[in-house]
Amino acid sequence: MSRSRFWRNSTRSTPSTGLSRVGEPGRSQELRREPSASEASIHPYAESVVDAPKLVALFLEDCYFIPGGLLIRREAAARDGGFEEEFTGMFEDAVFLVKLFLRSSVFISSRSTYLYRMHPQSCTHVAGLKGEEIPAERRYLRWIEEYLVSSGLDAPEVRGSLRRALFRVRYPAVEAIRRPRRTLSESSLAAISSGVRFLSSLASRSAPDSRASAA
Repeated sequence: MSRSRFWRNSTRSTPSTGLSRVGEPGRSQELRREPSASEASIHPYAESVVDAPKLVALFLEDCYFIPGGLLIRREAAARDGGFEEEFTGMFEDAVFLVKLFLRSSVFISSRSTYLYRMHPQSCTHVAGLKGEEIPAERRYLRWIEEYLVSSGLDAPEVRGSLRRALFRVRYPAVEAIRRPRRTLSESSLAAISSGVRFLSSLASRSAPDSRASAA
């Protein structure tokens, strides 16, 4: 079993986010937002070795926990074929990490090791503005579903988390109600608005005609 080391940067050192990534301060405008509940908390597996495939199940429950940085043995990275060429933007790293963490144990460090710079040119921010965030996540989740089948991995914990994640992207309005304190992207807000309009149209079509009732 391979072992990787994942370094997590706590929100105490960078208010804008909880994960870390190398950046160039001052090169672009930094985006500020309130941290979600998961960002404001310590990693549930901090300072411990996590057996496969628990981390995959965790970041399917909340994509905040997709690692932003890690140290990994070369043979472990090459074993499962590395990155997938069909993913070149959103979830490019997540797909690789799913393949890795389904078979590898990982040590989670709580140390703050580097900074994550949020900027308006990031693929995540641009996808949110274009309304591509949810479709990209849906494609990523479908890939995981197909990969579990093709690889023959028996991972019931991951399959359960995957079902819940697929439900979230199919019904974002329900997810917004269930987790009202989370920060919503523009694409999520658009999906919620669309869902509300659809439900309203269904209600109006199913309502009985008052004139017919009076007759």
